[in-house]
Amino acid sequence: MKYLLPLLVLASPAAAEFSMTEGSFFKVRGAYDHTNDSFSTSPPEGEENACFQITAVDPNGARFDITLVSGDFAPWWADEVLKPGFTDSFVDFHDSGWRTNHPDGDWAAFMSQLLETVPNCPAPAS
Repeated sequence: MKYLLPLLVLASPAAAEFSMTEGSFFKVRGAYDHTNDSFSTSPPEGEENACFQITAVDPNGARFDITLVSGDFAPWWADEVLKPGFTDSFVDFHDSGWRTNHPDGDWAAFMSQLLETVPNCPAPAS
């Protein structure tokens, strides 16, 4: 029995990655705090159950469009809880807190700290 734990650790799957690919699905996995230049390892409150699909990707990789497929999404900036069907875009703003801290940083690697690709999204609740 004393050897079971090391085997479980070795057998655990690698952390999920984020693929900025049209048609792929993703969930929020963390948040960035530009004042401390640090990442959290869990989604912000109100974003835990949201699952999105990427609907378009800019050829230069500086923008991708998303649609909320399932779950509620209550980000800090919204006045209401957002429901499936909500659309938005992630854009590499040059005046964002992360870009200010990392002017030459890899935006795709940054997004990989915040988002993780999942095989699909559950069907929206009725």
